[in-house]
Amino acid sequence: MLSEDVQQSLSQIIEGANPEAFVVEMKMNRGPSTKLLIKVDTDRGISMSECAELSRAVSAFIDENEDLFDFSFTLELTSPGVGSPLLLKRQYTNNIGRFLKVSFGEKEVKGKLEEVTETEIRMTPHRKKLSKSQLKKLEKKGETLPDEYIITFADIKEAKVIII
Repeated sequence: MLSEDVQQSLSQIIEGANPEAFVVEMKMNRGPSTKLLIKVDTDRGISMSECAELSRAVSAFIDENEDLFDFSFTLELTSPGVGSPLLLKRQYTNNIGRFLKVSFGEKEVKGKLEEVTETEIRMTPHRKKLSKSQLKKLEKKGETLPDEYIITFADIKEAKVIII
């Protein structure tokens, strides 16, 4: 587990090395081969060379501050990658106009992300990807596809960008 102070310090090093970069996720996976995993991105996406530069900056900071950790570990600094769950509101905003698969409650829906507010997202269903059997199941239940899905961030279990 990483303390808030350590997370804040590492985030500041990353933002100082690349002001466009932001931390998406940071966690320490303890075990036989302990790993500090940091996922970073920018609003335009992030290159491998930018990740390498940020990794060097974080490594230098950790080396200079030996007292931060009293155990050995491997640093892995990477981008979230295609298919990774969206974790920050900023990521949703950057993906307006793209298709998402969103799990919430007992449902999973696919649709085009149209709008992001402080508390929710709005999507239009992707009707073309429904199979005939899925449409028949909806009809049997007396259901139809809504014109839009409005899902609060608090209800989202997982959301991923999908390629359609």
